[in-house]
Amino acid sequence: MLTPPTWPVLIVSLLLVVAGVAGLLLPIAVLSPNAAWALLAGYATLLLGVFSKRL
Repeated sequence: MLTPPTWPVLIVSLLLVVAGVAGLLLPIAVLSPNAAWALLAGYATLLLGVFSKRL
């Protein structure tokens, strides 16, 4: 059963996704080579928050 994510999970996942998009669009030395991983981590965090009731 799907549940809405808690606020901390939502904020962390949004920060990761925004960092990933910024890494794709802007030349950030540390983040640009790992932008796809940041996006994947953000979506995985959100998915985990939706499927878990305790997070």
